[in-house]
Formats: sequence, C-alpha cells, structure tokens
Amino acid sequence: MDTTFSVLTKSEYRKYITNSLSYQAYREHLSDKLRQMTEGAEFEKSEFFKINEARMNRIDKTYHASDDIQNMLKKVTHPLHWLVLTEHWCGDSAQILPILYKIASMSEGRITLHLLERDSNPELMDAHLTEGSRSIQKLIQLDNHMNISGVWGPRPKEAQLLVKKLKSDPETAKTYSEALHAWYTADKGRSIESDVLLLLEKGTKFCPECLAG
Repeated sequence: MDTTFSVLTKSEYRKYITNSLSYQAYREHLSDKLRQMTEGAEFEKSEFFKINEARMNRIDKTYHASDDIQNMLKKVTHPLHWLVLTEHWCGDSAQILPILYKIASMSEGRITLHLLERDSNPELMDAHLTEGSRSIQKLIQLDNHMNISGVWGPRPKEAQLLVKKLKSDPETAKTYSEALHAWYTADKGRSIESDVLLLLEKGTKFCPECLAG
C-alpha cells in the first residue's frame, strides 16, 4: 500500500474526476482502439490489448465478492471516489479493474469508479509514484471534498513481492509476466480484496467535512 499523499490541490483532483471515464466507457474505448489497430507497430501491440480484453471479460463473468467485502461495504456511510490511473496495455490493470468495478457497483452508489489514462495525465501520475516509477494501476481514494484517505497500487502486495523476486533473478526476469498472471488466476481476486478492505477501512473513518457537505 502506497500511502504517499499528493501535492495537488483539491480543485485539481475534482477536475480529474470530471474528465474521467466510467468503466463501461473505458471498455468501449478499448474495443474502439482494437478496431483501429490494423497496421504497423500499432497492429503488433494489438495482441496485448486483445489478451487484456479477454482477461477483463473473464473476470467480469467469474468474480464474486466475498462476504468480508460485502460486510465492509455496509460500513461505507459517505461517498467515496476511486480515481484510478490505468492503460489498456497494462496486464495488472486488466486483472484488477473488473474487481474494483464490481465492488464499486455493489456499494449502492457510495463508491464511484473514475478511470484515467496514465500517459495523458502525467502530473497526476507523478504525484503518485511507486518507488519513483510510474507504475499502474494506481488507485487514489477521495471523499466528496477531495480529501485523500488512501492510495493503492500498482498491484496486490503479495503480487508485488512476487514480481520483485522474479525480476531479481536473471533466470525468471524475462518470463515474470507469465508467472504473475498465473498467480492472478489462482488467487481469484482474494488478495486484491484484502488490500481493498484496508483501503475501505480508511475511507470509513469519521469525516467531519462529509457531515457538513
């Protein structure tokens, strides 16, 4: 969990939320992009996009939130905004975004998911680096008054440890992505849930401004 807080202003966060995409619009944008990738370097990258679209389709259909998540959602008493930096080519995002969307959808409107492309929003990304890198996905949790109650990403802490271990060994560094996605498949979203539970716990703490607004 990255708890580094931003130097951006509340009005800047509100502007990012205003300019963000919903999950449905993000999925439509991915489909449109795939249709446009018909030649050259863009066509070569299209295979990564297709794989991520297939991953998201699978998780959309198969993920079911645990009782712990459902019980925590009942404790969310004021609106929360999940502002997420992502990109269509990002394999981690493809594994994580469908789960975030499903959890937000179950909150009965108390949690709203807002998606932004990392490369189009460098200032926001640079305010939320991971060990100095522009790693995604990155989730910034805000209340209605644009107070940050937590920052999470780029992946579950267990997956992050796995990636660091694999990348540190020349024998596994080149194939770490295959092992990572096998880990996601076996984990079935439970490690993502564990981290999100901690994030939501921060978001449910008393918020005087929320009562006033």
